[in-house]
Amino acid sequence: MAMSNLAISIGNYWQGIVAERVDYAMVLYLDSVLVIIPRLLIPFLRNREAPSQIGPSLGVAGEPAA
Repeated sequence: MAMSNLAISIGNYWQGIVAERVDYAMVLYLDSVLVIIPRLLIPFLRNREAPSQIGPSLGVAGEPAA
């Protein structure tokens, strides 16, 4: 809970500074661009592949299973 409050406070802080220097609408455009860029990368993500078997499974005390 405290970390989310901190993240919100930091976000409000930088948005407030930028909004004072440039128009508030520009801050909203900047914020939306920062969100859209990672969302455009989602289709290019791949699923993780399952690990392949390197060799036969070992039984008790390191002997190959029958």
